[in-house]
Amino acid sequence: MTNKIIALTGGTGFLGLHLVEALLSKGYTVRLLRRPGSVHPKMKMLPANVEGRDVDFADTAALAKACAGAGAVIHAAGLVSYNRKDQANMQETHVALTNRVLEAARRAGVTRFIHVSSIVTLGHSDVPRDETAEYDAAELHLAYWDTKAEAENSAIAANHPPEFEVVVVNPGSLLGPGEKNGQLLPFVKKLASSERPFLPDGGSDFLDVRDAARGTVLALEKGKAGERYVLGSENLTYAGFHKKLRAAMGKRSAPRILPRWTLAAAENMLGALESLTGVDLPINAARLRRVNGVYMFHDISKAKKELGYQPGPIEPALRAMLEE
Repeated sequence: MTNKIIALTGGTGFLGLHLVEALLSKGYTVRLLRRPGSVHPKMKMLPANVEGRDVDFADTAALAKACAGAGAVIHAAGLVSYNRKDQANMQETHVALTNRVLEAARRAGVTRFIHVSSIVTLGHSDVPRDETAEYDAAELHLAYWDTKAEAENSAIAANHPPEFEVVVVNPGSLLGPGEKNGQLLPFVKKLASSERPFLPDGGSDFLDVRDAARGTVLALEKGKAGERYVLGSENLTYAGFHKKLRAAMGKRSAPRILPRWTLAAAENMLGALESLTGVDLPINAARLRRVNGVYMFHDISKAKKELGYQPGPIEPALRAMLEE
């Protein structure tokens, strides 16, 4: 790319923190589009070649002005939540905001748009899926999954090369330093403290957040217009993940798998309680539905072949989290 200015949304989040570092390491200048007052605890002082630009994300014209002159836009803003109270916010953050940023980039004359999606948009299966997989998880009734799928569809539909090229990346379950919202880190540390936890029958595609950031930059530079690229690393059951986590501490792991019917019964009970009280519990029905018998395993051959993506093992990410 001759124009090395990248307008980035979501740069104050978990992945965003590392995206900024990955872009700077490749010689880009980052224009960090953020809501007023939004900061990452580890990035209170912006590095050289990073310009913080406060923007009203509800104003397409303001977003277009902020994107003007950029060589590309990376749209990484998002909200990971399984709480009912956040459902409307996810519709706004994932779907409405994606449509506004797409329109803003087009108005600004930006010709390259990288949409950061998620592996959830490929649905779920214990047989590794690739980029040809279609979303098949509507029956889970998970607002995060549904809105991410809708936003990705909007991004792909906007692809119109050569005037406007859209590339999608689908990162897996992110691990590593710098988590901002304080949900993942306490959970990982609590899980690490138990030798014999009860775990659901399910699994995911785990990767180091720094590999996800580097993969996104590779998609910026090499990704084909209209294509999506799965950025994963290790397909692990939750029991397998626990064994890796405990091994990173030099300790033994002997997890126990909960029968699916047990979690299904707990889900029904929690769902009824939530409906009666209107309260989102720390462990709620949606979170149980998300993991009970749900496998998100993936084939990352396409990203390796077309982007040169080469993720490392997840152990460094686990050790970094345990040390925080």
